[in-house]
Order: sequence, then C-alpha cells, then structure tokens
Amino acid sequence: MAESSSMFKPYWFRVNRGDLDAMISHFGVNITDMAIPALLLAGVGIPLDFSVSHMLPGFFLGFLLAGLWVTWSARRLAKKTGRLNVTSQVFGINVPSATAFSISIMLPVYQLTHNLSACWASGAAAVFWMGIFKLVSAPFSKYIRRLIPRPAVMTVFAAAMYSYLSMMIVVRLFSSPLLGVISLAIVLCGVFAKIPLTRWRLSPFLVAWIIVLAVGLISGDIDIQWTGMHLTSPWNMAPHFGSYLVKDISYFSIIVPMSVYAILQDLASVEAAKRVGDGYSVVNTLFMDGVCSLSVLQN
Repeated sequence: MAESSSMFKPYWFRVNRGDLDAMISHFGVNITDMAIPALLLAGVGIPLDFSVSHMLPGFFLGFLLAGLWVTWSARRLAKKTGRLNVTSQVFGINVPSATAFSISIMLPVYQLTHNLSACWASGAAAVFWMGIFKLVSAPFSKYIRRLIPRPAVMTVFAAAMYSYLSMMIVVRLFSSPLLGVISLAIVLCGVFAKIPLTRWRLSPFLVAWIIVLAVGLISGDIDIQWTGMHLTSPWNMAPHFGSYLVKDISYFSIIVPMSVYAILQDLASVEAAKRVGDGYSVVNTLFMDGVCSLSVLQN
C-alpha cells in the first residue's frame, strides 16, 4: 500500500491482490444468496424460470445501486483522508431476511392463492417495507449506535454467517461431500496458510470454483443444462403492489424483526470499517441501504 501524500489523487479503481480475492469471493457469495429464494420456492411448485425472470432482476438492480454507492463513498473517503488503503464497505443480500421472507411470507401466500404473481408481489412488498424502516431509522442511527455496545453490534455478522453456514455450506457439504471437502481444503490452504496454489498466484476462491466445477462435472455431482438466455428488464412492477403493501402488514411479526436485523447489520458494517480506520457515515449507510431496498418497487 502506498503512503499518504499531500499530492494525493484517489483512483476510481486501484486493485491489489486482496481486493481481487475479496471481489471474487463476495461476488460468488452474493450470486448464491440471490438464488436462495428461487431455490427454496422451487421445492413447492414455483417454477425457477418465473423466479429468475420476475424476482431476481430487482436484486440485481439493488446490487448495482449499492455497488455504485460504496465505490463512490470509498473514493470520497480516500480523498478526504489522503489515504490509498481505504476499504469500501461490505454489502450484499441479507440471507436471514431472504430466507424468512421466502418461507414465512411468499410460501404461505402461494399456498393460499396458488397465484405466482401474488407470491411475487407479497415478497416485493415485504422488502419494500424493510426499506421504509431503514429510511425511517437513518436519522436516529447515531443515537442507536451509542445505545448498543460495540461487541453486541458485531454479533450480527456472526448470526449472518451461522445462518449462511446452516442454509448453504453445511447442506452442500453433506449432500456433496467430495466437492465440499475439496473447496474447503483449497480455501484453507490458499487463504489461511497462504500457500500459492498456482504459479500465476490466482485467487484461491477462483481456483476453488474452477477445480470444484471440473470435479463436479466429471463425478456427476454437477449437472449443467443450458436452457437458453434472454435479457430481462428490471423495470417490471409486481401487479397490485399497493394492495400487497397493505396486506403485508399482517406479516409485520416477520418483517419488523428482519428490518431490525438489517439495521443492526448496517451498524456493524460501519463499526467494522471504523476498526480498520475507515470512518463512514452510519446515517448515509442506512439511508442508501433503504433506497436500494426500495428499488424492489421496480421489480
């Protein structure tokens, strides 16, 4: 990392090995997380092609907005502090809320109505409500941050990881032990032991993807079926969205706790950045997170 300088001019993109590793792993985790609602609902009769074409575009739109926001925020902070080693904030799909909304809201609505559009609209309305709660809490986030002990704030990261482990990693490990053990061994050697895995010093996460994909195709654990590709606009509003905003009030027992969790996760993100010297605004973070959640209105 370069030292601070009075002649400092921040780069929009300045990538080193750590940035590359983080980007690849972060991208992979979020792509997997985006698929959680679609995969969960597929088991009860909601076609994957409907979920992919109607539900996922809104995720990508929010993901794009969040990515632009954290990039701009990191550049602004770098310019303000005169440092080249500023790290952008983490962002991505909220696994606990995605799981809770899928199982506890969208699934009951579908079982009651057997209507795909109703299922879609109820999930979109739940995310929209969560965005409203984030926006409302943003002006008070500084006071909330003072009231909650820092160790308590950081525990939400542990909760997210445990939920992710239980939902994805552990399940996949036992369902495909060969692939799980191989990927775990590669990550342990490349990340924790820092053993160069190739002469080109490729990211261990990228190496894990390539090797596990190859082994899975050979062993039959991975079966890829190409069904075609087409572009889908994210500007497709769920039908009767306004009525489902009202109907989803009956699901506040799920939406409110998940919103509180999401707010605490934003506070933890700001706190984690502060620990390494990056002082981001908790108000701006919560506000922008709320805006990204509201982007589901266009899906």
